[in-house]
Amino acid sequence: MNDRLETNIVHERVNEVLEQADDLLKQAASATDETAKQLQDQAKKKLAKARETLEELYTKTSYQGKEIAGDINACVHENPWRAVGIAAAAGLLLGLLMAKK
Repeated sequence: MNDRLETNIVHERVNEVLEQADDLLKQAASATDETAKQLQDQAKKKLAKARETLEELYTKTSYQGKEIAGDINACVHENPWRAVGIAAAAGLLLGLLMAKK
């Protein structure tokens, strides 16, 4: 599955769970003591699920970031002069763009 698509799906799931928790808390505000307690408990479970999903996403993206950094590091060590050339070109381009302002 495409990483961007997967991230969007996780984002949608988290938003859905947060909306459900918000609705439960709103209902709890106007409910009787026992019903309010039940609704608050349900909202807490929804929020815990959202936290778990976000932690999974953070772990996955952190791992992917470390993999990418490792790949870039290996590429730079294999082709140091190419890396220097790319960095110089990027610096020159950035300098030209800043000079125009």
